[in-house]
Amino acid sequence: MTGRQITILDVTYDAAAPVGQYVACVAGADGFAALPAGQNAPGFLGVSVVQGSGPAGTSPSRVSLRKLGIVLVVSNGAVNFGDHLIIASAAGDVMSVEAQIQAGTNGLLNVIGTAESSAAGPGQLIGMCISPQVVPA
Repeated sequence: MTGRQITILDVTYDAAAPVGQYVACVAGADGFAALPAGQNAPGFLGVSVVQGSGPAGTSPSRVSLRKLGIVLVVSNGAVNFGDHLIIASAAGDVMSVEAQIQAGTNGLLNVIGTAESSAAGPGQLIGMCISPQVVPA
């Protein structure tokens, strides 16, 4: 089960390049929504719920981001219900960080939400309750 979506707050942003659906976005250097630079990226803006673009050949593109609520996201690996999630890669997918939190690796994790459903592996859609926070690991 992928989980249900609950919309509380969606906001449309300009994006310097088109953004796919169900991926985490961050604030780009230009103030536009952008794909993250990599794992554990800071500056979380929201998750794309509607893939968007401007008229053909124009820039910037437009993307609708869920900032608050429950949203579908793409898993980067196995995820269990209730796991804390961070941005996993520059593709904007997510990964569980429960092992890092339990191990106490003395770092900071830019958690973007908690899993509302489970995934057996990468590329699966799961529900996530958006709850951005910095968590010590």
